[in-house]
Amino acid sequence: MPQVRIETRDHWLRGRNAQLFQAIQDGLVEGIKIPPDDQCFRLITYDAAHFPTPPGKTDRCMVIEIALVTGRTLAAKRAAYAAIARNIQAAFGIEASDLRIVLEEVDLENWGINGKPASEL
Repeated sequence: MPQVRIETRDHWLRGRNAQLFQAIQDGLVEGIKIPPDDQCFRLITYDAAHFPTPPGKTDRCMVIEIALVTGRTLAAKRAAYAAIARNIQAAFGIEASDLRIVLEEVDLENWGINGKPASEL
């Protein structure tokens, strides 16, 4: 049940949102072994004035924040980071150095589903 928020500049995607979502989803399936149909994406794009390019990055840099239930091993996280970076590079030519991937681990009691804590489901 990971939830993914992507933030980037708006000029380079050109309607390829689904392709970006798939690149990230495939990396999560490979790395942390989620089911292929377990997806939730939010894409936030900015004009250049609202998303300045950090030093050493290109104007296609992005931040990918993934909220997921606590408990994945470091090896699984490493595999997910690598797979996401590889997939985005293959699909868009964006180097891993332009990606910042942040995993936000959430305990089950802090994840609400159907009006209840996930720990009670």
